[in-house]
Amino acid sequence: MIALICNIITFFAVIIVNIFSETLPLNGQTTGDISNKLDVLITPAGYTFIIWFIIYFLCGIWIIRQIPKQRRNMTIYKVISPFFIMTNILNCAWIFLWHYEQFFASVIIMLALLLTLLYIFNRLKKRELSFLDYAPFSIYFSWVSIAFIVNLMYYATYKNWIDTNLSGTLSTISILIAFSLLSWLIYLKSNDWLYPLVTIWAFIGISNRNFSAHYNLIAFTAFIAAILLLVLLPIAKKTAISIVRVRNTYPFLKNSNDSLIEHLTKLPFEFSNKNYSLNLPRCRNNSRFKLGFFSKAARP
Repeated sequence: MIALICNIITFFAVIIVNIFSETLPLNGQTTGDISNKLDVLITPAGYTFIIWFIIYFLCGIWIIRQIPKQRRNMTIYKVISPFFIMTNILNCAWIFLWHYEQFFASVIIMLALLLTLLYIFNRLKKRELSFLDYAPFSIYFSWVSIAFIVNLMYYATYKNWIDTNLSGTLSTISILIAFSLLSWLIYLKSNDWLYPLVTIWAFIGISNRNFSAHYNLIAFTAFIAAILLLVLLPIAKKTAISIVRVRNTYPFLKNSNDSLIEHLTKLPFEFSNKNYSLNLPRCRNNSRFKLGFFSKAARP
């Protein structure tokens, strides 16, 4: 019960701090006002930040789902709640640091928030959960991953380490390519389609903003990266399904990194002067893979 109360209090604190930071605003400037002071090429268009409403809405549902006692005592809520409370505290701290232009400290806090969400993300992926149990943190983790990069690039621009010329363009393109690969790998490893979907959303915003500012090379790179992610996700899904089917068809392939040939050499077959073969599932061209063995009587 204490964890639930702390979840509610800290979550409402995040909502209130976010509202006041824009309406008061804190230190006489909004979050967007500070962001617009420097031309950071990897910053997405303003409309993409509407995703925060989705994140907070889903987090609110996640809390509400804990109210029934039988759900509140579930192990997953007991494990995640302390780290959820930590994310709320870090979120509030970042807003104050950002508005009072403590940019280096804001990068550190954003990194701590990212690592906390990474821990939550990994813990949730180890369990069979409903969509509403993992979706808030998948989206949250993906967006904060992007926000951390933007925050870091803002600080680098603030310190005049990079600019909007060649160095800024090359660094931005490199980050876009690297983050595309990271999103795809996370999808393959976790089978979480929400992480790359948020990446696609951010890349569309980055492309739109840079196209409007006539940074066409960055705009083109971000747009192509978004399209490739969108195309590769179904392909990766089909590949994963095929692998699962093969492993389910041949149980000796499960829970092992050995190759098929290595497994075959361990099978308890007795070979004579015959041709033994193993027929694997049909390929798209309706052919089969076949492994033949010619040997005198032998036991592997």
